[in-house]
Amino acid sequence: MSLAVVTPPSEPAVSLAEAKAHLRVDHADDDALIESLVAAASDLVEAYTQRRLLTQALDWTVPAFRPVLVTPLAPVTADGVVSIKYRDAGGAQRTLDPSAYIVRCGAGEHGPAVIRPAAATTWPAPDYNTADPVVLRFTVGFGAAADVPAPIKAAILLVAGALYANREAVVPGTSSPLSLDTAPAVTALLIPYLWEP
Repeated sequence: MSLAVVTPPSEPAVSLAEAKAHLRVDHADDDALIESLVAAASDLVEAYTQRRLLTQALDWTVPAFRPVLVTPLAPVTADGVVSIKYRDAGGAQRTLDPSAYIVRCGAGEHGPAVIRPAAATTWPAPDYNTADPVVLRFTVGFGAAADVPAPIKAAILLVAGALYANREAVVPGTSSPLSLDTAPAVTALLIPYLWEP
């Protein structure tokens, strides 16, 4: 299985201005550094929660149809499954008619998409000898930066702040690595958004 970004987000989850206000930085000398730390903190939060924060389109390549397909990331909205393609016996890529499958989003609009064949239908048999027998394109994310929940933004700011204050892999004066597991406030902020595929 693999995931590829088709359409990336057009903005960061936390703006440079928001980060500088949190860090109490009023000069431009560290702007590039702060932007990179916000990006790293956002990636860390996304990996920890198994979510994508900002709307983006992804291609998920799987080796075969399963009885039920569950997207490996959340949140997927009700119209978030864009297409399902597969390679037929001749190797040609075909697009499934949307009437051939049912999409349900778990946990309202904050969960993954659960996809199964429609009543009285079955998945087609893809050509398993190709590199991309089944490709599901879906959109994921809370929306724009303004739509990202406040606790997630706060967690990003806390992680970026810790990275900005501590430029080493270990917190100074301790033997503790800088991680989410050693940051109870960050973990507490993210617990409501944890999702494991």
